[in-house]
Amino acid sequence: MNNYYQNYFSSGIIQAKSLVEQLKKLDQAHHESINPISIFGELPSNLLNQNNLVKLFESKFDTKITVIHIQYQSFVQAYIKSYEKEHKIIITQHNPCLNRFYICKELSQMLIYRPDNSTCTSQDVEVLFSCLINGMLDNENPQISADFVAYLIAIEFLLPSAIIPELLKLQGGGFNNNLIAKKMIVPEKIVDFRLSDKGCKMFDNLV
Repeated sequence: MNNYYQNYFSSGIIQAKSLVEQLKKLDQAHHESINPISIFGELPSNLLNQNNLVKLFESKFDTKITVIHIQYQSFVQAYIKSYEKEHKIIITQHNPCLNRFYICKELSQMLIYRPDNSTCTSQDVEVLFSCLINGMLDNENPQISADFVAYLIAIEFLLPSAIIPELLKLQGGGFNNNLIAKKMIVPEKIVDFRLSDKGCKMFDNLV
């Protein structure tokens, strides 16, 4: 990642951390244990509680954000339509873990928005995680760099840096990555990367 987008990454992660902390203060359940944050009101404990990440984004950007699930077979898993005072996140993926990830990724684009930011295909996701895990990402293309940054910010929302030490303890205490992924309602590949030495070093070095 070039220096220009390293700055975007740092800025986005700082904003993400702030939003997660705001959400934790509003949701007392997160003070006691490691729990997944509510992205769009999808968690059972959040059904009567309007505190979720989408609502915080609405407040931050003074806009209306609607999450729409559609029945459509497409290689595009999610995309965002932006209007003057409204954003629509369209989801074609119906796996709960992937839903949360793709919504976070589209929200992350709002934090680092540039006209050349783009949405991603499922193939892009596979290539990206392969690059992350194998340490092969070295691309100066603005669109790829922007999507790369958005993915990392999405990971910060789903697995906040503040709880990584506790997740590593769980990992060392017999919880495998599959169990951690189920607990946090995230794709297992995200856990594989974020709790790896490469993942920890990347977040530590770029923030």
